Amino acid sequence: MLNNDGSVIIANIGTEKGYLPNDKVEIHKKGKVLRDPDTGEILRVMTELIATGTITKIEEKTAEISFVVVEGGSVPKDGDAVKFVEAAKAP
Repeated sequence: MLNNDGSVIIANIGTEKGYLPNDKVEIHKKGKVLRDPDTGEILRVMTELIATGTITKIEEKTAEISFVVVEGGSVPKDGDAVKFVEAAKAP
């Protein structure tokens, strides 16, 4: 979900998954799904980096992420994936 200015999303990550305030994340658009031709098992989901962000507020199951779209990227939307990049630096 985006707020009115389009620079913040709410993601289904939170302290329960080990995230903390000020952690750096990347937001990826899901792409092609690669499957094993024999078993049909998903081997990999290709992704494209569309934005980078910082967790600004966090709860047990959700986090508010302030983001910046990368060059050639797009505004995040439902279904995009959040990936951990760097832990918040200790004060």
